[in-house]
Amino acid sequence: MAAHVEHNGSLQRLEFVRVDDCGDVRTPMPAKLLQALKNLSTVEINGCKSLEEVFELGEPDEGSSEEKELLLLSSLKLLQLYRLPKLKCIWKGLTKHVSLQSLTYLKVCFLDKLTFIFAPSLAQSLPKLVTLDIRYCGELKHIIREEDGEREIIPESSSFPELKTLFIYGCGKLEYVFPVSVSLTLLGLPQLQTLEIKTCGELKHIIREEDGEREIIPESNYNFFGPKNFAAELPSLQYLKIDGHEELGTLSAQFQGLTNLKTLRLESLPDMRCLWRGLVLSKLTTLEVVGCKRLTYVFTRSMIVSLVQLKVLKILSCEEFKQIIAKDDDENDQILLRDHLQSLCFPDLCQIEIRECNKLKSLFPVAMASGLPNLQILRVTKASQFLGVFGQDDQASPINVEKKMLLPNLKELSLEQLSSIVCFSFGWCDYFLFPRLEKLKVYQCPKLTTKFATTPDGSMSAQSKVSEVDEDSSINREWTRNKGWKEDGDSCL
Repeated sequence: MAAHVEHNGSLQRLEFVRVDDCGDVRTPMPAKLLQALKNLSTVEINGCKSLEEVFELGEPDEGSSEEKELLLLSSLKLLQLYRLPKLKCIWKGLTKHVSLQSLTYLKVCFLDKLTFIFAPSLAQSLPKLVTLDIRYCGELKHIIREEDGEREIIPESSSFPELKTLFIYGCGKLEYVFPVSVSLTLLGLPQLQTLEIKTCGELKHIIREEDGEREIIPESNYNFFGPKNFAAELPSLQYLKIDGHEELGTLSAQFQGLTNLKTLRLESLPDMRCLWRGLVLSKLTTLEVVGCKRLTYVFTRSMIVSLVQLKVLKILSCEEFKQIIAKDDDENDQILLRDHLQSLCFPDLCQIEIRECNKLKSLFPVAMASGLPNLQILRVTKASQFLGVFGQDDQASPINVEKKMLLPNLKELSLEQLSSIVCFSFGWCDYFLFPRLEKLKVYQCPKLTTKFATTPDGSMSAQSKVSEVDEDSSINREWTRNKGWKEDGDSCL
């Protein structure tokens, strides 16, 4: 094909190349072909078992002087590489005359032998890269190779000025995401909005720290983001997911500066005991925590006033989790009056889901019930020590406490497999009203004495002052506004 291109300029108009399941192809795009493909904008390669490199760029002494002046791949916008088990490098040869100035989307998946993605010189020419998606590249150690290997002066900075989305999944040998020059020279990644990292067991930093030529890996004060204040250089970050990182302890110091963070998902972080101390993420709307075995709480009382935009809270499979809101370390028990508790609220919180948190006994003090005006979905499942949705604060006083509480927008209430739950609410309030409830589900709650019943106007109510469990109480029951009660407990499965 390369020899034919020398005599035929028709390939100059070619924009899209796709190669699927070509077992004998080793280099689909040799240097001579690339020189002809001036308008190439999309390359997709999948399932080529023998392929070792994608783009052959040529050696320093190859080609005429005119050919050497060409900027290869300058029109490439999208590059997707899937299931290439022998691929060792994406670009082979001299990268001096390569420009990725148009590249906006790069996705690589199941490249078993790939150890890096960009040479340092290529990392300078990515002004339009918006999405970088890397999945299951088991040998990948660096996104940008540490040494270029070419006899040329390499600029110190690496440029990702438009990068908005970064996904990294299943890269077990990845040590860090970016070299320190990304932070120090470019003031970080100013447009980055979504950062998701999952199952990268060797990952030590997002940004590598350096002391001369020596990498610093702090042991006692683990710094996931790398250089001091790097998180402050991510002003646009809105979505962050961290999954499967064993050495992550406390996030408070490392999240300072993520002022626009809206969604935070933390999964399988076995050493994490505390999310934050003295940290406020005022724009946070979604918090999901899954499989963090040592985590005991998520918020302190002093934080609540700033979490006015929180909409979704999910805590799943956290073995040591005991409370959603803990007292501050310096909080004086004597000032924990009920009016103080009533001032704590989540005005926008619409969904709470708790599952497999066996040390949790209640969600909130009963005085906080009035601070959940927009709660729509409440689900609690498989919490063996859970006693009630609302509990009694030890230091609170019953003075001026409402005997009836209203959750005005609750639409779904689900209590399932709670072997210890006794009542919906402890404390001085024994009657709750849910005027907009559409679905109630109670399953395997053998000790629950609260009686759920409809009122004359069609609202659902929960009355906790029932001396013993009876047929009208709530062992296994399901109710919907349209169909009424289902008495068959098996229907709740």
